[in-house]
Amino acid sequence: MGTSTSQRSPATREWDLVRELYQQPNPAPGEVVGRIVAALDEAARRRLHDAASVRCLDAVLHGSATLAQPGAALPVGEPSTGMPALDLASSLRATAQESIARDRVASLTGSLALDAIIPTVLESLGPTPTWTEYPAETVLSLYSRYTRERDLAGLVGQFCGHDLDRVFRYYVTRDLSDFVGQPAMPTVAEAARLVAGVGDFCRLRGSLPTLRRREQDLQEIVTLPREVRVKELQPLTEETIRAGLANLTGG
Repeated sequence: MGTSTSQRSPATREWDLVRELYQQPNPAPGEVVGRIVAALDEAARRRLHDAASVRCLDAVLHGSATLAQPGAALPVGEPSTGMPALDLASSLRATAQESIARDRVASLTGSLALDAIIPTVLESLGPTPTWTEYPAETVLSLYSRYTRERDLAGLVGQFCGHDLDRVFRYYVTRDLSDFVGQPAMPTVAEAARLVAGVGDFCRLRGSLPTLRRREQDLQEIVTLPREVRVKELQPLTEETIRAGLANLTGG
């Protein structure tokens, strides 16, 4: 489930407009993102909330619900990193990966969503690098509060932002190497700055908690058996991703 960049973007007029920006000095990340959103056909949009991505979101949410139960304890990393926050994040990623493998729904977008889990969990605990210093009981309290304080929608928003961050970095990276060395982008450093700028833009714009009105639904879904959870989360994941794409363009 790698994220190979060998496959180029489709040869359509909309994607040609995206590639035109790479031939201009210092293209604005927001403009690049806007053109990419416009270039995505319906099939590409559906892939962003596919079965693998749903299982990644499920791991993020169910992890909070599990830790909110009386007597809950943090999972212990194997091997432990010595940082409870990172152990928790790695454990939830492993849970999602196992769920994807069990159901045989692996995909490229699922691989990108998997990579969004660890930063989502760490960011949810507070500003870095503070989380590196948190003892286990603090990590448990901070992550479970999204369930206890009825803010699972906020956690969904954070995951969406990090997911779109990685998706759009992928979209840019798969074409950008063709333009490195040209006058507008003479070195790899310029390319890296654009990729980072696009990712940051997507993370900030895509992380709005669009499911506030569905909080009760989320609270109920996280208590269900896994197979039922992922089924019930499918339409909510689609709603979140499509709203996130709209947020990227100011819609």
